[in-house]
Amino acid sequence: MKDYLLASAACFPALRAHTIDGVSYLDGGYRDNMPTALAQKMGAEELVCVDLEGVGITRPNRTGLPTTLIRSYWELGDILHFEPATARRNIELGYHDTLRAFGRLRGCAYAVDSGAESSADAAAFHAAFEAVQKDMREKHPSTLTADAALLLAKLSDAELAPLEAVAEDVGVDPAPYYTTRTLGEAFLAKCDFERLRSFEPLFEVKQARRRPHGPLCCPTPFCRHWSAGR
Repeated sequence: MKDYLLASAACFPALRAHTIDGVSYLDGGYRDNMPTALAQKMGAEELVCVDLEGVGITRPNRTGLPTTLIRSYWELGDILHFEPATARRNIELGYHDTLRAFGRLRGCAYAVDSGAESSADAAAFHAAFEAVQKDMREKHPSTLTADAALLLAKLSDAELAPLEAVAEDVGVDPAPYYTTRTLGEAFLAKCDFERLRSFEPLFEVKQARRRPHGPLCCPTPFCRHWSAGR
């Protein structure tokens, strides 16, 4: 087993090829990181594919088989960076990514509970967020509001996308398991309120002929009040 593990990890030229029975082997990713065609040839009827975006080539899946793809939203670090804390973090992220792929979690960047209470909080957050964005579009019609900007992001859970985006912006740790409420609290604990207060005039001005400068508009007062009211 040790020989096969070493051969599979032989990322040339950083690591030399590993020889088994006189044959030199490299990391299989140099041929195909997700060998779906080989799995089909060996008799697979359903595929669970893990895409680590590792070194080598990832060929398209043309098998036509039912496929569940597991992929992380986050950068997992240098493949040759052997650090225990990074490994523990990646294991936790991978576990959450797997639960998400099978419909057991909500969110895209963060692992968010999919139970009734957390989902109700997500719906309430989204409704309040949409109300703020509607007000912003009326006051500043030429401004790129957050809901429009989120269409460009890789955040597929529409109700949680605004909260996930701001959590990522302030550096909330993606490894823990959250509810909608605890993710909001984690954001508030990390955010820079001086920075946020600088955007408050955007929510007070009745008319604006010029486009405001700065990052996309985030419902600052709303986020505090929503969290306090839960």
